[in-house]
Amino acid sequence: GEAAGAMGLAEDLARWELGGLQHAESHVAAEVLLAIAESGALLQDVASRLRPPLLHRLPLPELVDIVAVLAEKDVDDNVTRSALQTRVAVAGPGLAAVPPQRLLRLASAATKSSVIAECALGPIASAAASSLHLWPLDGIPELLLLMATHPAVAGSSGSRRLFSRAVEVVTPRLPEMLPAELLRIVVASGAAAASCRDLLEAAADRATEALSAFAAEQVVLLTQGSLTLGGEHPAMLRL
Repeated sequence: GEAAGAMGLAEDLARWELGGLQHAESHVAAEVLLAIAESGALLQDVASRLRPPLLHRLPLPELVDIVAVLAEKDVDDNVTRSALQTRVAVAGPGLAAVPPQRLLRLASAATKSSVIAECALGPIASAAASSLHLWPLDGIPELLLLMATHPAVAGSSGSRRLFSRAVEVVTPRLPEMLPAELLRIVVASGAAAASCRDLLEAAADRATEALSAFAAEQVVLLTQGSLTLGGEHPAMLRL
């Protein structure tokens, strides 16, 4: 009873806030939509607001987050297609200015949304290639693994650009990585070895020189990720 009443009140408040969005400042409108989406209330109502004129007023970083949240909560793909096609896919350099954790969240949501995979993964790969030197270290392995293995973007020009940039940015930072992050780099660069063999080689060398830090099942993954180096490579011989 009480919980249902509180939820009803929350939805009433959310409806009232949604009603005033057209007149709200753009950043306020974006914050309201994001907060309501995160709460899980009125998801279809939030999605239906992602159309002109409001759609074109929303700041891109918040819009990226809103679309990701809707995908995480299984809102029908097609309601976000227009937002992705008209704002995200064509954002160009503007997408590189979106904070890395927001780009990664949208990229990760592509595993649940074919529309995000189709419209956003390529542009995210290109944007991340431009801004990879600004990314926190723990986000890079996850991004590279996703881009190397998702069929919508694996082998695309955006992901090739990202991986060649990763060779420059990530290689010097391998010593800072935890074993789990290093493993992701090996698996990701192994899957995209045509674009970043140098990174695979450096990561596999580093990982296999500290094999005691890895669990048995991680060593299996390390071996699989390193296969393209060939059986005579020093890293493979250590495995």
